[in-house]
Amino acid sequence: CALMSVFYGKEKFDPQLILAQIIVMQTLFYIWLGMTFVLIDTAMGNPITLDQFFTSNVFASGTSTQTWAAVFAALIAAAGNIVFLYVVVERAKKCLDFGATLYCFHLVFCWMYGGMPAHWQWWTTTIGSALLTVLLGEFMCARREMRDITIGRR
Repeated sequence: CALMSVFYGKEKFDPQLILAQIIVMQTLFYIWLGMTFVLIDTAMGNPITLDQFFTSNVFASGTSTQTWAAVFAALIAAAGNIVFLYVVVERAKKCLDFGATLYCFHLVFCWMYGGMPAHWQWWTTTIGSALLTVLLGEFMCARREMRDITIGRR
């Protein structure tokens, strides 16, 4: 269909692939975030709870070390997300869509678990992590797309 090529270029629209990529990205995000929390909390002597993943309470009622652990974990998770975008999504023009989707789903899961996050520190950390994920993910994917194509000699 000519109209499809206007929106999707030479790639065919494949909703199953997109759904699979979203699920893989979300799964990798939570696995990486969990591993990061385990490492940081163990090193800092903090208890490991689901509240760290899905509420903003750690920013208000937590200790200073719990707050910094959450901030560092979010930034390290963003670094992992950059790699995941590079491997799973592969295209610079799709990084904004998948990065935004990842963090929008995270916001929905947080809201379902403990209500809408109420602390500005959580919002700042999450929005900063999302921006870092999208911008550096696009940069890394664009660098790969811009590499020379090597043609073998005969």
